[in-house]
Amino acid sequence: MHRLLGRQIRRALATDDDAATDDLLQRLAGMDRSQLPADVACLVEGLHDLLRRVGETYEQHERDLTLRNRSLELSSGELTKANAKLREETAAQARVLTALRSSVNEILALGGQPPLPEDDSGIEALTAIISQLTHERAEAQRDLERQKFALDQHAIVSITDHTGTIIYANQKFCDISGYSAEELRGANHRIVNSGLHPREMFTDMWRTIGNGQVWRGEICNSKKDGSLYWVDATIVPILDDLDRPRQYIAIRTDITARKSMEAALRESERRLQIALDAGAIGLWMLNTRTDEAFFSDQWTAMLGYGADEVLPCGETWRQLLHPDDREATFAAFEAHVAGQSAAYNVEFRLRHKDGSWRWVMASGRVIDRDAQGRAIRVAGIHKEITDRKQVEDMLKEAVGRAEAANRAKSEFLATMSHEIRTPMNGIIGMTGLLLDTQLNREQQHFANTVRTSAEALLSIINDILDFSKMEAGKLEFEYGPFEIRPLVEGVVDILAPRVKGREVELTYSVLNDARGVYYGDAGRLRQVLLNLAGNAIKFTETGSVHIGVRVSQDFDDMMRLRIEVVDTGIGIPEAAKANLFTMFTQADSSTARRFGGTGLGLAISKRIIDMMNGKIGFDSSEGKGSTFWFEVVLRRSDEQPATHELDNPLDGAHVLVVDDNPTNREVFEHQLHNWGARVRLADSAAAGLLAVRHAQQGGDPFQLILLDHHMPGMSGLDLAAVLRADPSLHDLKLVMASSANPSDLRQGDNALRLDDVLSKPVRQSDLLDSLMTHLGRSCVITASHHPHADPSEHVASFALRILVVEDNPINQQVAVGLLAKLGHRADVADDGAEAVTLVERGDYDLILMDMQMPRMDGLTATRIIRGLADDKSGVVIVAMTANAMSGDRDACLAAGMDDYLAKPIDRHRLAAVLDRWTAKIIESRGDERTACVAVAETRPAETAPSAPLVDDEIQVDLRDALGDEAFQSLLGSFRNSISVRLGEIRAAMDAAEPGNVAAAAHSLKGAASNLGFARLAQVAGRLERAGKDGNGDLTLEKDVVDVARETLEHLTRPGVRN
Repeated sequence: MHRLLGRQIRRALATDDDAATDDLLQRLAGMDRSQLPADVACLVEGLHDLLRRVGETYEQHERDLTLRNRSLELSSGELTKANAKLREETAAQARVLTALRSSVNEILALGGQPPLPEDDSGIEALTAIISQLTHERAEAQRDLERQKFALDQHAIVSITDHTGTIIYANQKFCDISGYSAEELRGANHRIVNSGLHPREMFTDMWRTIGNGQVWRGEICNSKKDGSLYWVDATIVPILDDLDRPRQYIAIRTDITARKSMEAALRESERRLQIALDAGAIGLWMLNTRTDEAFFSDQWTAMLGYGADEVLPCGETWRQLLHPDDREATFAAFEAHVAGQSAAYNVEFRLRHKDGSWRWVMASGRVIDRDAQGRAIRVAGIHKEITDRKQVEDMLKEAVGRAEAANRAKSEFLATMSHEIRTPMNGIIGMTGLLLDTQLNREQQHFANTVRTSAEALLSIINDILDFSKMEAGKLEFEYGPFEIRPLVEGVVDILAPRVKGREVELTYSVLNDARGVYYGDAGRLRQVLLNLAGNAIKFTETGSVHIGVRVSQDFDDMMRLRIEVVDTGIGIPEAAKANLFTMFTQADSSTARRFGGTGLGLAISKRIIDMMNGKIGFDSSEGKGSTFWFEVVLRRSDEQPATHELDNPLDGAHVLVVDDNPTNREVFEHQLHNWGARVRLADSAAAGLLAVRHAQQGGDPFQLILLDHHMPGMSGLDLAAVLRADPSLHDLKLVMASSANPSDLRQGDNALRLDDVLSKPVRQSDLLDSLMTHLGRSCVITASHHPHADPSEHVASFALRILVVEDNPINQQVAVGLLAKLGHRADVADDGAEAVTLVERGDYDLILMDMQMPRMDGLTATRIIRGLADDKSGVVIVAMTANAMSGDRDACLAAGMDDYLAKPIDRHRLAAVLDRWTAKIIESRGDERTACVAVAETRPAETAPSAPLVDDEIQVDLRDALGDEAFQSLLGSFRNSISVRLGEIRAAMDAAEPGNVAAAAHSLKGAASNLGFARLAQVAGRLERAGKDGNGDLTLEKDVVDVARETLEHLTRPGVRN
């Protein structure tokens, strides 16, 4: 810029700052002219050129002056021309300045600013104002850019011409529509039309914006992929000079999510209304401050009112509320309002328009609280439950009746269990004693049959009791530490007699990783294993039954044990597999007839394993055998095993196993390998003999042969004879496994010189003891006792003075006989009262106390004994009962009993109880107490149909067990007692004493049942239950008298000796 022009502009701007002047001119040049009036914009646009020309003019002026100075010598004519030209140019510059001033004033006027002062017409002033305008234009442009950026970040923007053709689309529009900017530009806005709206809507829109007005509405558009989206749109028309739209700017906001929520809300409201209508549910809302309320139409209709008949306030509800329900209802409401409960839930009665009371279930919640947490509004629902309340009342009544019936059933079960187990105690006990006497083969067979039948009946009863307990949900588990191998061996010991004399091999194996002490219910696991293995033996006529235990999964201190029972029996038909674990189900009816059983065992086993969170199953092929298995997860116990084996106790020993049974060979091989022995197997005596010769020739002879007794062809005895005949084998040890009596083989042919005979199934501990003894190895097993001696050989090392308290003569004889066999001395008391007298006079170590007796029961007698002097009260008292109810356990403890022995009593369990107390009796005379053993709790069986007058089977068994003379004596005593008992019943009825009726009927029932007079026992039992009930039908006395008369007639018939 020419300095003179700059000076003029600075003068006009009243400043001496060149930089400020330059900045003003730059801003003026960069101003957005689109926002300025046309003439001002034209002036601003020409300002730069103007200044350039002015500057050029100054430059030209200077050149001219220079030229004039240099051309003074020129002629005056030339100077005159130059002066004239200069004047013209000066005049032109003046005109330019005037025009520029005029233009600037117009710009200022458009901007609402005053015009330039008249005296401020220099170039400097114009330059200053132009610079200012340029700066303002640039700032305005920047503001517009920022506003556009902000708008683009928030809104979907598009600009169309007056026909709707898109000329601009921001990135938001592209993102939501799926089109690119290139695809949108030049396209009509109909490209995103969804077709969802009616034509009339778009007609109204175009009419509005065509008239220059803003239109706003919600539009559903279509994306490129065809999916829909909703926008809230505002369309602004841009008008030209004639106020006609030339462009449309559309600004939209995405409201798709809101629309989806609104749709979902509408659907939810629709469903809610359907549910409220269908369920007759009324809505209510209460303002706790104003007491204003809202009741829906369903709410008022529920109570028989119209909507206009109920005042919308809380007092309406309070007036309709039943007086008896107000206190509890208001308390629940206030507690929730105070924030003391998560919800308001209560049931109460409201008065119907017809005056009746309707039960209502109310649920509500505070929906508004103020800043201090105080409730403002509470809303909820009411549902009429009058019908439900009536049903509940009926159910309560029915439950009461059912509980009464259940109590009656429980009493019936207790009685029936007592009555069943009492004669069974006599049968099992007497046959046990009988088998210990000198019997011929036929007599021994008969006695064994009786005992086996009684034990089978006991097993069935136990299954039924377990089943009833499961149905009642009262099956109990007792957890404690136990060892798995002794548990399996115990099961094998119990089942071993079942395979005696049969062509069935019973074997077991417990892998090393499964051994140890676990924490669980050993009794229930034993019960399941006994059932599975017992079934396998029952359904296997020839072959083998093998029990295997291994760890299937190890999780730190938890083990998943898998116990399998593999048999070669009859297998299971495909059609029967689906229902095998169903109650009272067997493979088919012929199986039940052939092998017996209730079909309960597997079902009970499955229920037990399920309750232990385990699994049970089977694999079977008909005619090929079965594998039953179960898995349970048990925790390893910290306790140490009772026995401990050193590693490799038979290290390096060379042993030959000769057995035709592959399962036996596999089991022996596994056991011997685990003990470190070198094992060879032979499947026959001939193969064994060949193996012995080869070993000799190879210079590595066998040190011991484990040989089976019974093998096809050459037996184990034959092989032993051959081996003993060879002098070169005189050091070879022979150990035989046999199912025969080991003592018979040991005392047999001395030429065989068997080193040891092991009874099958062979216990692992017995096998190791024998092998170590005969191989000259030192003992490596420490145990608390030697495994399981035969209970029949048990004789007490300390004879106890025992009092048997039992009212049943047969049970008296059984108990005394068993105690004598065990080496103890026993006295007998017929009831509790006599027992108290004998204890006061005598000095007993232990009392076997029946619980249910006439005159004084066992519980009462125990309480009295515990109250005697110190030297008498401390005697050990063991309960004896046939009652199957677990309530006996608590009753025993409460009365002061020390232990519990369930009937029928067998020698093994009796010996175990006595052994448990002998040491304590010696040391402290029984001051310590132990918990009673839990007994099965179950439901009674249904009442049996009319019984026969005489059960011949019971009487034959009794005659065989007691002898004819003792049996006839019992019959005579019973005949004489009938009239006495009938007199007692009659007297108790005349005195209206139902308890005494029950006691006399119980005595008559027990005697009749034990002697086989089944019908009399049955009717007496019914009369007993009626007497115990107190309100029972005592007219049953007539039935008792009638059946008693029949019984007496039978006893007096010829041929019936008594």
